[in-house]
This record gives sequence, C-alpha cells and structure tokens, in this order.
Amino acid sequence: MGCLAPGLSNRLTVSGQVPTVAPLDGLARLGAVANGVDYCFITRRDGALLRMLGRYAADTDVSAFWHVPVRDVLCSLVIESGADLVVPNAQENPRTACFELLPGVRSYLGVPIRGEEGEVIGTACAFHTDVVEWTDSQRENLREIGRQARSAILHYELGIALDSEYAGRFGPAVLAEFVASSRIGMHALAADGRILWANEQAASFVGCSLADYVGRNATEFLVDEGCLGPIVERLQAGETLSNVQYTVRHTDGSVRHLHASTSGYFERGRFIHSRCCLRDITAQVEAADVLRRRERQFRRLADHVPALIWESDGSGERTFFNRTWSDFTGRTSEEECGTGWLAGIHSDDVAACSETFARSHAGRTGFTREYRLRDRAGNSRWVRDSGQPRFDGGETGDFAGFVGCALDVTEIHDAQQERLTIERRLGEAQKLESLALLAGGIAHDFNNLLTSIIGNCGLLRDEPAARGADECVAGIEQAAQRARDLCRRMLAYSGRGRFAVSEMSLSTIVRDHQSVLPMCTGASVSLDYHLGTELPEVSADSSQLGQVLLNLVTNAAEASQPGATVRIATGTCKLDGQELRELRAPDARPGEFVWLEVADAGSGIDAADLSRVFDPFFSTKGPGRGLGLAATIGIVRGHHGAIRVSSEAGRGCVVRVMLPVERARDDVVVVPASRPRPASRQAVLVVDDEAEVREVMRRTLLRDGREVVAVEDGASALAVFCREPDRFGCVVLDYTMPGFSGSKVAAAMREQRPDLPILLVSGYDVADRADTRAVRVDAILSKPFTPSELRAAVAALLLREQSRSAPG
Repeated sequence: MGCLAPGLSNRLTVSGQVPTVAPLDGLARLGAVANGVDYCFITRRDGALLRMLGRYAADTDVSAFWHVPVRDVLCSLVIESGADLVVPNAQENPRTACFELLPGVRSYLGVPIRGEEGEVIGTACAFHTDVVEWTDSQRENLREIGRQARSAILHYELGIALDSEYAGRFGPAVLAEFVASSRIGMHALAADGRILWANEQAASFVGCSLADYVGRNATEFLVDEGCLGPIVERLQAGETLSNVQYTVRHTDGSVRHLHASTSGYFERGRFIHSRCCLRDITAQVEAADVLRRRERQFRRLADHVPALIWESDGSGERTFFNRTWSDFTGRTSEEECGTGWLAGIHSDDVAACSETFARSHAGRTGFTREYRLRDRAGNSRWVRDSGQPRFDGGETGDFAGFVGCALDVTEIHDAQQERLTIERRLGEAQKLESLALLAGGIAHDFNNLLTSIIGNCGLLRDEPAARGADECVAGIEQAAQRARDLCRRMLAYSGRGRFAVSEMSLSTIVRDHQSVLPMCTGASVSLDYHLGTELPEVSADSSQLGQVLLNLVTNAAEASQPGATVRIATGTCKLDGQELRELRAPDARPGEFVWLEVADAGSGIDAADLSRVFDPFFSTKGPGRGLGLAATIGIVRGHHGAIRVSSEAGRGCVVRVMLPVERARDDVVVVPASRPRPASRQAVLVVDDEAEVREVMRRTLLRDGREVVAVEDGASALAVFCREPDRFGCVVLDYTMPGFSGSKVAAAMREQRPDLPILLVSGYDVADRADTRAVRVDAILSKPFTPSELRAAVAALLLREQSRSAPG
C-alpha cells in the first residue's frame, strides 16, 4: 500500500494502536520473506477508505497508513483495474510518480484479492527499496499470499470482534494451519544444509514424507550439490535472495525445478539459519525448454525457406532475420536487428512503412505492405511484406511481437505496372480511334454537302440570269472552300486524309517555310535552326508537312515567354518495335526514320495534361481553339510515322515527328483543272447514294453535252451496266455506299469490261486501300470538288478511252 499522494501524511488521523489481524500479519511477513522484500501489506477496501489488515514493515512505523482514502494510495490502481500492477521503478513511471512513497521505497508489486462474487475487496502488495525487475515467481508468490489471506478477510467481514478471544482464535495455531496447508513450500536450513523445519508442501517436492524430509541434508536432493554453498555464503553476508532456482531429484526418478526466495535469520548479529519459500516451476521450465527447442527448429527451418523471414518482440524491434534475408541484403542478422534493417528501405517508402508497422503493433493486427528494399548489389527491389501478431500461450496470452515473411515481387510489380501502362495506352488509343471515327464520319457527310454547295455554285455561275449575283456566289464558294479545308483537317486527324505524296527532304521543307515561320512566332520569340544535311528523303505530302511545321512552331511560340528561343531541328534515328508500341504508332514499321523536332523553353506540360495533348480542341492555354496537335498526329499517322511529346512542368516541351524512310506510294492522278471540249457523246454512268451530289454531277456533265445515267446505289448501277456494258465511256463511282461499296461495284464491272475507265470519288484518301489497288481505278477525285474539276477528270478518261479504241 504505502504510496501516498503528495502531502497525504499530514492529513491522516491516527487513533490508537493499529488493529491488524494476527494471521494476516504472519502472511504479510511470509510474503516479504518469500519475495525478499522490505515491506508487505494486506489491505481491505472499506468504501472510499482502505484499511491495513496485515503488515510486515521491519522496523518502520507504518501506523500512519492504517486508514487512508483509496484514491490517495498506489493500491487504488490495482483496485480500479482488477489486475496485477508491476512497477520496477515507481519514481520514473508516469502513472505512479504522482504518489508519495514510503521512505526509501522505489519498487511496487500489487495483486488484487477478490471476494466471493469476484469483486476486488483488497490487495496484497510488496515494496522494495531497490529498483526490482519483478519476476513471474514473485508475482505467483504474492498471489498465493492473497489467496491465503482471503479466508481471514472474509471472517473479518462477518463481524468477528478484534479482541483477545479473536486474537486467540487466529493466533500462532491458526498461522501454523495456514503454513501447513499452503501451496508454497517452506523450510529452514542450517548453515551446513540440514533441514531444521519444513511444511508438507516442501517435502512433497522431492516425494518424501515430512518426517523423512526434516533432518536430512538438502544437498541429498540437489542435482548440483555444490550450488548450496555459495548461496549460504551470500545469506550469511546479509543478502536476501528472491530469485534462486534449484534442480532436485524426486523419489520417482524425475527431476523437479524449484524457485526459491530465501533470507537469513540472525540473532545478535550471528547467522542462525535460512528461511526459504519454495515453488515448483517444473512445468514452466519444461515449457520454456520446449519453446527454446521449437525456436531453434523454427530458425533452422526459416534459414532454408526461400523467403525473407523476420521476427519482432513486444516492443516492436526486430529480433531475428533468417539467412535468406541476410543473403538478400548482404548484411548479417545482427546488423539488421533492432532498427538497423530500416536503413535498407527506400527513402520514399520509409514514412509509409513506419506508419503501417506502428499502427499494426498498437492494434495487435496483421498487415501486408509493399515497399522497396535495397539488395546486396545496391538495387531497390519491391517486396511484399506480411506480418502476423504472436502471443505467448495462444491468442489470449501476452502479446509477444510479430512474425513476418517478405517476398521479392519486383517482376510481378513491374508486370503490373506494364499492364497498367498498356491499359492506359489502349484506352488512349481507343479514345483517339473513336474521335477519329467521329471526325472522319462528320467530314465525309459534310464533304457530300459541300460538293452539292460548290457544284451548284459552279452551275449557277454558268446561268446567264445569275450574272448579277457573281459576288454572292463568290462568297458562297469562299465559305464552302474554307469548310472544305476544315474537313480535310478532320480527315487528316482521322488518318483518312488524301495526300499528294512525293520524295522530299524534311530540312528542305523547313527551309521553304523560313520566310513565313516568323509570322507564327511574333517579334518577341526568335527561331534557332539545327537542320541536318544530306538527310534521306521521305515519301510525304509537302503541304501537309508544312501544316505540321506551322502548328508545332505556333504552339511553341505561344508557350514561350518574350525573349525566348524556339529551336527547330531535323535528323535521323532508328526505332524498334517496342519503341513504336510505346509511341502508339501501330501502322509504322521498325527501321530508319527522319525526324523533325520543335522545342520551346516555356512552362511545360504536367503529367496529367501530357496524355491529352492530341485531343481535339484541347489546349493548356485556355479553351481549345482548333484541331492543333490532333490534326498533326492524324497527318503523321497517315504517313505511317510516329510522334513523341516530352515535357516536364517548368522545363519546356519538345515535340518530335518521325517519318519512315521508304518508297513513295503510287502517286494519285492529278488532273489539270481545264475544261476540254468533249471528244464524243459516249454515255457516262454516275453512281452516288447522296441525291444532291448525284444531281450536281449529272447536271454538270449534261452541260458538256454528254449522255448521263445517274443511279443511287451499287445494285442499280450493276443492273444498268450489265444490260448495256458497251454503252458507257466511263463510270463516276462513289467509294462509300451502303450495300455494294464502290470498289466492289468497280470489280464487278471490270469482270465484264476490263478496259472500262473508272473515276472514283470519295471524301477519304482511298488511294492506298487494298480494295482500291486491287481494282486499279483510273483516277480518284476528292470531295468536295468543283464542276470544272469533275469535267476535266471525266474528259481525260473519255479521251484516253477514245485513244485506246481508235483504229491503228
């Protein structure tokens, strides 16, 4: 008990002699001897007060502590919690430092005493003047004292008066009865080891009767006979020993392990005998031995497991690492133990790992965490670490720490990241493909409308009554031409634009535009050229690549600060299949490429926006203003090339366009926009599913005095043609139609007339398509076209047909 709140001693009221219960005084003394302590008290709770019913305090006057408020004493913590309170150093423990201790007392051990219904009715407590790491044996000794004291306390509760009669009833005879029935063995030994007195329990530890036990020398029962001498010498020197272990032989041949608390008894400074309390700890020793064997087996097994095994203790520090861990990190288990292993975790992962470990340790819950751990070569490898709590004596026992297993999952982690990257790129590709399909479809339908508008404007110009409307017609044509340019850019984005390709050098294209590029940058931004010489030529449309160059330079200038420089460079490189997949260039083939690069020193593009730069109308400079890089990537893709955008926030942006070095495609037939006179009156078959376009073409050709048959689909065209295959001098055929496509209709007609001239009209670039090449149409005319362009194309085909059929 004797730990009081500050100033409590001055507030106590003491009246008369301390009325303790004699047997409980004896038990308190027994507890002090058994545990080798200076003070031992047995207390009883009485409402808000605590009464001392048994005490052992050597020569110290403890009468002031007979009757005190519960809240003011250290025993209150035992009563409130109902659990043992173990305090090695009460002065340094935050929970107990607020209590004033008995003179010289530093250590405290308290256990609860419970009533018939399990309620805490008091405490048994021990004190020591030294700092003591209390053992399990000392705790069990004090618990036994509490169990023995419970009976006397309950008698006291029945109202038995503390008078001479009561004292007589609970005098030496009753104390002797307590000692005789105690589960703690007790004996007294002379200096030479003779057993002077003992109880039945002490004799039972070696399998003897009490009569056969007393009088014999204790060394007869000891496995190590020589261990008794040094202990007696220490007792004779005045030491009190509270944690001595003996190994004795039982009469049945077994070996028993005993725990002893012993002290010397002196008279006038002369050692008389030693008094010893014994407890059988054989089960605990054997369990500890089994645990040690299992520990050794576990560690031998762990050293041969191809996984990184570790253990931690109850404080959270690592205590064991297997050989696989040491082989992985290149450090010994001793170097890794404690907190040394934390030095191997990647600096970016330390904080998250520490938080996970601390949370799991506090909650006694398992965890799984991935982090990077440095291997013996200095490389950071990804490991998946799983830890599970372990408890002494099963899940209800004391928390003993964690056991964990870590696996090297670098390849799995990298594969997952690669899969996520592929999924992201696939999503981006699908998004671009969807946008391309949308743009191409819109452009195709819009081209048909523009063909009708432009065609009707051309026809209107030829009407005498419309001479006064020339200005209005010109405005309509101009607007239609601008709409046609927009459609071509949309088709370029969708990869379906029509290119007039030729062999050229990228450096030459840049030089050809050097006079107009400053108009894109303004006076505040300068241009720096680094053009490669003798570059391989590429097959490309010069006007389309010029548009790419203008787009890139304009974007770079707008991203640059005044006084900055935009760098334009060309060169060559080689790309393999992996690089082309990363650049999302499925139509490009590995090999040699020529590149055009535009770099600025602006604010750059952050990672979130970098994947969106090819979206139509996307801009980092405010609301999107056009197709921009969207049209650029469509043109590059149409040339079977690739494009790379490299940027970091605050470090500018570099865009590199790469085109393959390969042979040019078959050039599209370009027909001069002249209007030759018709060479004959051969019929022309016009096939288009759009009524307005079909009517414009029919009226245009009729004005040249030609016979025109116009039909709306492929099936009708084949029916008309098959009835009179020699009637038609040429066929004007739309490529995209429902049912039979233009290429299928052309193939069927060529089976009957292999020499039939065919003019294919389309809003897409269809010259490179496999079905178009297989049919080998004579000419292709892109929508929207003017009446004069249609007349010229048809006239050229009819003239060629007439030349082939002329005699001689």
